[in-house]
Amino acid sequence: MEIIAPPFGPALIGQVEKALNALLCRGLTGTGLTESRWVTLTLAVAAPSPTARTDLISHVHRTARFPREEVAEHLTALTASGFLAEDPSGRITVTAEGRSRWSALRASLDQATAPLWAALPPADVAVAERVLTTLLTRADALLTAPPELPPAQPGARSERLSASPPAQPGGRSERLSARYSAPPAYPAGPDPARV
Repeated sequence: MEIIAPPFGPALIGQVEKALNALLCRGLTGTGLTESRWVTLTLAVAAPSPTARTDLISHVHRTARFPREEVAEHLTALTASGFLAEDPSGRITVTAEGRSRWSALRASLDQATAPLWAALPPADVAVAERVLTTLLTRADALLTAPPELPPAQPGARSERLSASPPAQPGGRSERLSARYSAPPAYPAGPDPARV
């Protein structure tokens, strides 16, 4: 069956990501690792060792977008299974056994996915890398920016208020407007005519 790829955009990138995750999960079968634990372990292997637990949680959270609580659970599970060690001060180190097991798994996964990357023209790879890096940078900027308020919906209260009929001269709305927009009038001092 021929796969009909959608045009370049979120759907295509999502399909590629799902296919890569399926290959990863196939490669992790029988290891006791899930996709998210593998990612957490890979980021721990790449981090300076030892690393403070809180720093590693923040790094994995920022990089993989996993919730902090989930990252903490992954670190605990990876420590329990011997991939990581944590000292009493909360500093995490990848164990020698953990690094060895990670390296063997990495080599196995690289071999399983090698056909994906074979014979891709270097110029195409460079363009894909540049485009994906740009998309990642922009997505990160959107995710770290404060959320914008949605525009007012037609018929919303703010729109109804702005569409109110004009104030009548001397009417209540004009008096309220004058009361709350003008600074209060305080006497400047004794009236010279009365002194």
